[in-house]
Amino acid sequence: MMFAEEPEKWLGWTIDIVGTDVSTACIDRARSGIYSQFEVQRGLGINQMIKWFEECPDGWRAVETLRKPLRFQVHNLLEPPPHPGGFDVVLCRNVLLYLSPDKKALAFDRLASAMAEDGWLMLGAGETVIGQSSRLGADIKARGLYRLAGDGTRIEKRSGDRRAASGA
Repeated sequence: MMFAEEPEKWLGWTIDIVGTDVSTACIDRARSGIYSQFEVQRGLGINQMIKWFEECPDGWRAVETLRKPLRFQVHNLLEPPPHPGGFDVVLCRNVLLYLSPDKKALAFDRLASAMAEDGWLMLGAGETVIGQSSRLGADIKARGLYRLAGDGTRIEKRSGDRRAASGA
């Protein structure tokens, strides 16, 4: 919706959104673009709901303008990413909570491999990379987002119990 509501802002950009899940049923449902009344109302104002969704027998379906730039594919987070190094933004919310420490470390490695060099990772509120990945760190300028460790100029470093940010 953000891209569709301000198309002039994104002129010249290639917007390609890939949604993945390990469940074929979840991917099929996402591809349909159909949501229940409860789901479509959650977090949406009535004007957005009317503008971007049309009523259908099974609930509310996202209009073609929203569905067109989306691709969905079955993918296991613990496998190599579908487009290594190609994602500017990776959203992985409330998935890692269910993984063992070993699997979580592997998942962070896979997520880092998926990100572009200057990309961001957003996790769920109860998730963090701190103490779990040396490849990722908290972005010093964007609370709640994580970056590739790289040269260390963009991420927060931990030293004992003190927090120190490196870089300008």
